[in-house]
Order: sequence, then structure tokens, then C-alpha cells
Amino acid sequence: DVAKRFVADGRMQLVRFDLVGDGPLFEQIGSAGVPGNVRLLGRLDDDQLARCYATCDAFILPTRFEGMPTVVLEAMAQAKPVLVSNVGATAELVDMHNGYLLPPGQAEPLYDAIISFCERSPEARMKMGRYGEERARELFSWPVVTERFLKLVKEIAR
Repeated sequence: DVAKRFVADGRMQLVRFDLVGDGPLFEQIGSAGVPGNVRLLGRLDDDQLARCYATCDAFILPTRFEGMPTVVLEAMAQAKPVLVSNVGATAELVDMHNGYLLPPGQAEPLYDAIISFCERSPEARMKMGRYGEERARELFSWPVVTERFLKLVKEIAR
């Protein structure tokens, strides 16, 4: 819906959406047809995914149900600003410094957030990405998570 809105508003060239993954709706979306600003990439191997992260400006996950999505952490680790629905534990990952938390299932706030992101300077976007990368490293890297887990186990064992 958001991609179609960019086309309808004459802003198709502003944003290109690369949809990655081959979830249960992949075939349905493809057969229904997508606007010219959308590419359905399907399932990607690690090298292809790394190229996507390297060339994108931001990561968008408009979802209705998540726990703590690893894919958001992956995008943050790649220094990409994140636009994600405020579901599950996404608010522990994303805030106004590294992205946008959006109400789930609503196209209008997502459209507005993308416009807002596009209006930011390249420097501001890079700063958002760097903040997210630091946050991922400081709070969610394996050494940090392992240390916190061991500490918790020791506390429970007492």
C-alpha cells in the first residue's frame, strides 16, 4: 500500500523497495503485481543479503507480530536506520536516535516516516545508522549477551 501511494503521489522515484524473503505471501504478492518501485528479491544467500544491506539507505519492517526480530539487529549491525512496527521487543532495539517505531498495521504512519527519513540530510541518516550500530554492539553482541546470561545463571544458582 505504501509503495502504491508513492506511485500515486508522483513520488515513485523517491523510494525503491526491495522485498527480501520468500514467506507465505511471496507468491500472492508477485501474482497480484507490484508497483514499479518494488522489487521482489525472494530468498537471498548471505552474500546477496550483505550486498542489499550495503546498498540500502534504511531497513523497513512493517510487521504485526514479532518477538525480538533478529533481522532488525542485523540491520543495526550494518549501520542502517530502522523503520519498524512497535510490536514485541522492537522498542528495546529502535528509538528516535536510530530509526522510527510505528503503529502496526497502519500504512499512513509508515508513509509519513519514510518521507521524514528521506527529508533528513545524508549526515543525519548516517548518524542514525552509526547510533544503531553502537547500540547493537553495546547491548546485543554475543560477548555482551553471554556475559549477561552467565551473570543471570549465577544469580539464580545462589
